[in-house]
Amino acid sequence: MQHDAAHRRSLTADLVTERGFVRVVELSESFGVTPVTARADLDALERAGLVRRVHGGAVPSGAGA
Repeated sequence: MQHDAAHRRSLTADLVTERGFVRVVELSESFGVTPVTARADLDALERAGLVRRVHGGAVPSGAGA
């Protein structure tokens, strides 16, 4: 399933909020993008303050230390 970057990132932010953690591999498979693209999406969301990158994926920006 193809999505433009803004829509894909919005959906990704929602998933992180709902699940508390998402993996790069899950995002890559779900959105039909490469892991590099999924990581870039997470990096952009982190710069926007919406998520916090952790090893292998991301958590909500307010999660943990």
